[in-house]
Amino acid sequence: MGATRLESGFTDPDAPSSLMKGHLDYFYPASTSALNITGVVDGSSVSLFVKDVEHTTYLGTKVVRSPIEDTPENYVNGNLKPITTASLEE
Repeated sequence: MGATRLESGFTDPDAPSSLMKGHLDYFYPASTSALNITGVVDGSSVSLFVKDVEHTTYLGTKVVRSPIEDTPENYVNGNLKPITTASLEE
């Protein structure tokens, strides 16, 4: 059994400007984090972490970027696809 990283996401999953800013944001009632906590506890569904992307600049420097931070509008309004917690145990 391993660990699965879940997305912390947004304080309001419908607002791209509401990215998590700090640890207290996790507990906003409808936040991505609160929904994930609920999903883990009640065995329903969760949103997986959106993996960072590594780019190489023209100078050869590696840069790691977060897609959810770069284009949050692509991950709101239900675009963080939930999966069942049961599927994580398979």
